[in-house]
Amino acid sequence: MGACMFGSVRMRAWLGERSGIALGVLLVALCSALRWFGSGEVALVATALLGGLGIAMVQALMPRVIHRCGGTAAASLMGFYTTAIMGGAMAASALSPWVAGAAGWSVALGIWAVPAILAAVV
Repeated sequence: MGACMFGSVRMRAWLGERSGIALGVLLVALCSALRWFGSGEVALVATALLGGLGIAMVQALMPRVIHRCGGTAAASLMGFYTTAIMGGAMAASALSPWVAGAAGWSVALGIWAVPAILAAVV
């Protein structure tokens, strides 16, 4: 994921901030959805790599958007953004075992496509 930071200027010039962030979120959604239907080691590694690329794209582009659009509130917005990332990770790690117990691991891993799709729409 750190490699995307080094290429963020080129990525921003090639895709633009909005399209790059949308593409990153859609990659996360697609990889999560594929986990719902696919199983096995190869599928997990492939979706982890592609989903990680999507996360890296968003992480490389979003801070610049926050800095540019946030004005005097940019520091607070960056804190909120970082807290939201950690809160989402905490919720996913806490809820996934419960979902897996009720519906299986493929559903527990794939269900996270839903909030990613909602984020892409927003």
